[in-house]
Amino acid sequence: MMHIDIAATVYLGVTHRLYEFSLRFNGHILNFYVPALCVTHVMILWRLARK
Repeated sequence: MMHIDIAATVYLGVTHRLYEFSLRFNGHILNFYVPALCVTHVMILWRLARK
């Protein structure tokens, strides 16, 4: 259940104030990879729902 993993990760990041830390390169992963992963997940679910 990937959507549960993403929701749990976002919740933990926000409750632990992850956005307040200087993450350097890891910040790029949070800013680019995670949103791309979420969009891809939604696109896959949408495609599967159409069939």
